[in-house]
Amino acid sequence: MRRYVFLILMTWFLSPSTVWAAGFYCPDAKTPFDKFICAESKVSFADDTLTSIYRGVIDADDSGKNALRESQRAWLAKLHHDCPIAPQGDVKEERSCLLNAYAERTKALVARWREITLAKANTLQAGPYKFKLLEFTSQKETYHGWNGEQLDKDMAGKSTMTISYPVIVSPINSSTKSWNEATAPSDKDFEDQCGDGASSQKLIQTVALASNRLLGLVIESEYRCSGANQPLAGRETKTYLMGAQIRLISPGDFFAGNKPWKDILAKKGAEILDDDRAVRYFRQAIDNMSAWQITPHDLHIVYGSNPLSLPTDYVSIPWSEIRSVLLPKAPIPGPHDYFVEPGHE
Repeated sequence: MRRYVFLILMTWFLSPSTVWAAGFYCPDAKTPFDKFICAESKVSFADDTLTSIYRGVIDADDSGKNALRESQRAWLAKLHHDCPIAPQGDVKEERSCLLNAYAERTKALVARWREITLAKANTLQAGPYKFKLLEFTSQKETYHGWNGEQLDKDMAGKSTMTISYPVIVSPINSSTKSWNEATAPSDKDFEDQCGDGASSQKLIQTVALASNRLLGLVIESEYRCSGANQPLAGRETKTYLMGAQIRLISPGDFFAGNKPWKDILAKKGAEILDDDRAVRYFRQAIDNMSAWQITPHDLHIVYGSNPLSLPTDYVSIPWSEIRSVLLPKAPIPGPHDYFVEPGHE
């Protein structure tokens, strides 16, 4: 079938019949099949609907355009075979066959469009990486109480864990494969913080930094214990140095070991904080790499008094103010790299 872009609406109103029926120019229809579609208003409408949906899906399907075109060609061939139009055929049966076939194909195309839409809603382009956002769920029975004693089987509770996490889908190379393996959740991530026979654990991993050299996650966790009024919460970061062999960052990637970088960071924190207790917690956080969040402009160090409470306080130290202790090739991201400021994950 020859397909055309619809003319201006005036063409429609000046025509005594459906000139543009079925998504193609009806005066050019030569085969009995095309003429039948133009003559039958319901079939023509069904074809118009399918054509519009098909065009929308083909535009949206970035990776499957060729496969979709092939499937459409195959469907059209099958349509001509299963619903032949004879010069003296039964119009009612022919119309019914076509309408059923169009309805089935339209339903399949709508389902494909929903898949594409959902996939795009669950993807993220961050720096040089494209991520797909997935969810992992696990469940187990708990047989111990707060003081560690065994519980009877009928008193055991169901503990559940849900982890939302990103997976790199492009580019795929040895480095990104290793990162996906290192960050993939498993049952080993299950932590029973409640011990009362029932709990739920939810972790959300958010991409906070993506550059050619660094890839960082912020991991927020929430634990809900049976009978507890308030959930327990936690927060940590994991920043990986990308390359042939990926690994978590260490202070030695940024600071010269023979320079007093800890003292300088502590001094900067003390200048910003005016509470002795907060300064003490901040000093402890300096040694905790899971409290570090890297941005192009600053080193953010998150501190808190309780590892199971969500720390909302952090000290931001500009790289420019600690350049004297930085390594010349420290993997600090550039201003155009993807990053998320703390508190905005």
